[in-house]
Amino acid sequence: MVTRAAACWVGMLTACGRIGFDTGTNPAVGPDAPEVMGGGQVTTLSNSTGEGAFAPTIAWTGGAFAIAWEDSRGGIYFARVDASGTQLGSEVQLGATGRNAHLVWSGMQLYLAFSSGAPSEVFFASFFADGGRILDDVRVTNAAGLSDVTDACWDGANLVVTWDDSRDTPSGNVEVYAGKIAPSGARVGADVRVSNDRNISLEPAIACLPSGYAIAWIDNRDNMNAAYENYFRAFDTTLTPTTVENRITTTASLSQRPALVWTGSELVIAWYDQRNSEDKIFVQQRTADGSVLSGDQPVTPSHPGFGPRVAWTGSDIGVVRAAEDGGGPDDWRVRFSRASPTGAVLAGEGLVSTGPKDAMSTAIAWNGSLFGVVWSEQVNGVPQIRFRTVQ
Repeated sequence: MVTRAAACWVGMLTACGRIGFDTGTNPAVGPDAPEVMGGGQVTTLSNSTGEGAFAPTIAWTGGAFAIAWEDSRGGIYFARVDASGTQLGSEVQLGATGRNAHLVWSGMQLYLAFSSGAPSEVFFASFFADGGRILDDVRVTNAAGLSDVTDACWDGANLVVTWDDSRDTPSGNVEVYAGKIAPSGARVGADVRVSNDRNISLEPAIACLPSGYAIAWIDNRDNMNAAYENYFRAFDTTLTPTTVENRITTTASLSQRPALVWTGSELVIAWYDQRNSEDKIFVQQRTADGSVLSGDQPVTPSHPGFGPRVAWTGSDIGVVRAAEDGGGPDDWRVRFSRASPTGAVLAGEGLVSTGPKDAMSTAIAWNGSLFGVVWSEQVNGVPQIRFRTVQ
């Protein structure tokens, strides 16, 4: 059976990835905070049982939002929603096994990178926009230790995937890896080791650029077994490094869960940060090779936030995250902000989720006129996948 802890690194993460996260330090901001402006109807997509549905991923396919998630009923499930928030057809099971799903639309078909097996390995599959299968599951990695998918992007010819990997030191260390997969499922080159340090490197995020790829991750090499910091490295189109591993956050506090988006001219990096004993989402702007264009800016000035996900509109970014809003350990809600690439808040901190508690695991996509936001939220005691459009 799939469990929430299935993809967690034992002994390294707490609460399934919330490294050093303190749920008791934030002041309550109240359940009656205003809802997000321009919010559409909330649609429940899953009908899960037991431990529920969680870890959703979303992509816009040109005619609908495609959403996949991990489900305790077994494997990965899939649903589609139009721009009005209406579900198109019923949820379907994409596969009986799998977790850590990441959907990417190529302009022609959907690609799915996910983790499966024990020990975990990286897998690949492809589907039509309506979820009809094109390519059966293809195993991508075959190394000792665990390989857990964390992100993926489409470079115009191949799917490029990042993952956490323990092959180099199975006794406990974890490194960041990346690899390219052709639409046929064939590998394009070998697995590429992104990070190289005796301490732990985790949670890589990737952006596909015209000149190659940008990868950010968290790393505790500077303060082993304590605060993690964000690191960055650039690669050319063959996944050959063009820069060294650069630390991009420098405060003494915890920084984690980086998310990347390419604007067409620069990178925007968002992450969760505990500086000043607060839980906030920060962004910074960098060139393709990682040079700083604008410094750290909070996009959640009034409310706490965790686990940001970002999407680019062509002029600004949408940032969605989980927020501990009610003062209790289960009082989590989903909030949305809109900001310039430099982090200037344009609109937001409105509520996306409308339920009373435990709304987490967010994802976001832009369809040309509005954002589709998806998350996991308790409904009648069982986590379900919910969707809403925002502007």
